[in-house]
Amino acid sequence: MREMEADIACAVRCDLNVLITGETGVGKKSVAHRIHQQSRRASGPLVVARSPGAVEGSDDFNAALLEAFPDGAALLENPERLSAALQSRLQQFVERSPIPGCGGRAFPRVSQVRFITATSSDLFKLVKGRQFSESLFYRLNAIHLIIPPLRERAEDIPVLLQQFLAACAPAPVPRLSTAARQQLAAHRWPGNLWELRAVAELLASLDRPHVLEPDDLPPAIRR
Repeated sequence: MREMEADIACAVRCDLNVLITGETGVGKKSVAHRIHQQSRRASGPLVVARSPGAVEGSDDFNAALLEAFPDGAALLENPERLSAALQSRLQQFVERSPIPGCGGRAFPRVSQVRFITATSSDLFKLVKGRQFSESLFYRLNAIHLIIPPLRERAEDIPVLLQQFLAACAPAPVPRLSTAARQQLAAHRWPGNLWELRAVAELLASLDRPHVLEPDDLPPAIRR
């Protein structure tokens, strides 16, 4: 996690495109928003551009990119879902080239839009399999952040759970016993932060003791 924090700090200081990868639920979008909010572009918008799959010529996709102010950034989610044609259009945009528009019009040159890309897919593997544009991959991947899953960050799990409990449980916030911490660390957390937040919400909704023991945790965690 210290290494990842150093990488995030680099992404904040440098005004380069960022690729964030990791399993579903590890908090890629949260990291993207954090980078933007701490960067010199914080006063500009972070426009979310959700990839429209294989639908070519999506007006929503173009608008999401082009509405980003020059001093802002675009958060591109799941670019692997783009068709080859849309990958080409996006590459032209990243290169600051005019983009063909509807009705034969060309959008004017757009400059200085930063791209922060978030995906659960292995884009490099898709590039090798010729399923994703190599040129676009390297343009989006100036800084690569890999967010580790919770099972590789066992020491963070109790801290994060306490934070989630503090956000949704009435005071006083329950504490975790040593045995409960060990039980949480032993769980594989396939849903990562999404699953951990759901556990916190469940514990907050029930009448639990001030100190949580393993038997107070949900059955899926005790297995």
